Amino acid sequence: VSSQRDTEMALMGRARKDTVSPWAAAGASLVSFTCGSVIPLLAMVLTPTDYRLSVTIAAVLAALVVTGFTAAKLSGVKVFRPVARNVVVGFAAMNITYLVGYLVNLLTGQPV
Repeated sequence: VSSQRDTEMALMGRARKDTVSPWAAAGASLVSFTCGSVIPLLAMVLTPTDYRLSVTIAAVLAALVVTGFTAAKLSGVKVFRPVARNVVVGFAAMNITYLVGYLVNLLTGQPV
């Protein structure tokens, strides 16, 4: 959402008369989520089980950096802030998701 806002602000600064359609924003989100998920997915599928966790974490980091960098370049803003935001928020979301799954497994008695 913040990357989308950066893109919208850059576009509005360049041409005031053009507006960003909600459909265009939705399409951009669809493409970015799909492209961003391919790197970790391939890492999980193609990596031997012994190395899967560390390689997947590195792949997630790479995907977050690439998507933040791409969003910054497309919106015409400086690169550091969108990349840092993407990495910090992405890792926070990943850890919260893991914690929720762990707690659900713990409460239901499922093996972790």
